[in-house]
Amino acid sequence: MPVAPAADARLPGLDLLRAIAVVWTMLFHSFVVGGLGPDWTWLSRHGWMGVDLFFVLSGYLIGGQVLAPLAAGRRLDLADFYRRRAFRILPAYLAVLAAYLAWPGFREAPGMEPAWKFLSFTLNLSIDYARHAAFSHAWSLCVEEHFYLLFPLLAIGLMRRRSGAACAVVVALAVLGGLALRALAWQHGMAEDPALARRNWFVEDLYYPTWACCAWRCSPRAPASGPTPWAGRCCRCRWRCWSSPAPAATA
Repeated sequence: MPVAPAADARLPGLDLLRAIAVVWTMLFHSFVVGGLGPDWTWLSRHGWMGVDLFFVLSGYLIGGQVLAPLAAGRRLDLADFYRRRAFRILPAYLAVLAAYLAWPGFREAPGMEPAWKFLSFTLNLSIDYARHAAFSHAWSLCVEEHFYLLFPLLAIGLMRRRSGAACAVVVALAVLGGLALRALAWQHGMAEDPALARRNWFVEDLYYPTWACCAWRCSPRAPASGPTPWAGRCCRCRWRCWSSPAPAATA
C-alpha cells in the first residue's frame, strides 16, 4: 500500500489541479465579456467542472486537517481551525464585497442580493438569480463555509461514538439525501417550468444550494491504525459538497 504524504507536505500535483480549476472556471465565465467564440464553446461551456474540482481539492486538504488529529487520537483545536480558515478567506472576500457595495458600476449585473446574505454566507440558499445576479459566484464560497462549519463538528461527533457503522450511515444519508433532493427539485422544475421562463430554478434549486450537492469520496490521508482504528477505516470516506449541473445549464 502506498504511503500517504505528511499532512504538511506540499504536493505539486495538487497545485497543478488548482491551476486547471482556476483557468477552466475563468473560461466558463468568459461569457460575461463576450465569450471565446463558437470554436471554443465545447471547452468553456463545461467550465463548471472547475468548481467541482475546487470542491474535491478542498475536501481532500481541509478534510485531512480535520481527520488527521482525530485519527491519531488527538483533540481537534476548533478555535485554531476556524481562525486559520477565517484569515485565509475573509480578507479578500470582504474586500471584493466592499467594492461591489460601494461601486455599483463595478458589477457585472445591475441587481445584487442584500449584503447580509453575503456576510452570513446564505446567498446560495435563497438567491433571486434573474434579478440579483451580481456577485452570485460567491455561492461556491458559501458552500465552502458550510463545509468548514459542519464537517469538523460532524467528525468530532462521530469520533465520540467510535462507531464505523454510524460513520457509514451518515455518509450514506448525505449522499442519498442529496441525490433525492436534486431529483425532486429537477422533477418539480421540469413539470412547472421546463423552459426556465419564470425563474432559473436550475441555478436556485439544483446548482447553488448546499443541501442539494452532497457526495462522498475516498482518501488515504487518515491512518488505519493507532489509538482510534475505526477513524482510520471509516473516515477515509470524506463527505464533500459537490454539484453536477446538467449540460444545458448556464450559471
